[in-house]
Formats: sequence, C-alpha cells, structure tokens
Amino acid sequence: NVREQRDTTPQRRAAAREALENQIAGYRLVELRKARGLTQQQVATTMGISQRRVSAIERGDIDRSELTTLRTYIEALGGQIHFGAVDGWIRSYRQ
Repeated sequence: NVREQRDTTPQRRAAAREALENQIAGYRLVELRKARGLTQQQVATTMGISQRRVSAIERGDIDRSELTTLRTYIEALGGQIHFGAVDGWIRSYRQ
C-alpha cells in the first residue's frame, strides 16, 4: 500500500506545515515590499544585509532569521511588526 509507505509521522507533518507557513509568510513579505515599490536590493541596503539574504527571507527561509531581522525587514518597508505566538508561529504582520 502506497499510503502505508509514506512517512506521515506527526513530526514530519508538523515540519511540512511549518515549511508551508514560512513560504506563505515570505510571500506576504514580497507583497508588502512590492506594494511599496521597493526592490530587494533597496530593502537589503536599508537593512544592512545582502540582497541574497532578503531573497532567502522572501522564499520562506525564515527559520534561520532572528526576530530582529524580521523586524528590520518590516521597518525597511516603513511598517511595524508585532509578534504573537500562535501554534508556535509568528502570525501578526502589520503594515
């Protein structure tokens, strides 16, 4: 049975869910940046990091990011971020 062969442990499902949530959060950050007419390079310069790191954040590579990095990203867009843990993930981005 193919279904039995899949690794569907609770840990694997949780990791997949977290990866998807990170990708969604990254997509939302892209939307915010584009709505403000900014390039990744402009955000990177404002933040004092590389454009590659901004790209990684926007692709959902958020696990590696510190909260200060995410706050700095949002501030580079002219916004504020308020953190609140829900189901183990930060859910509250505010423009």
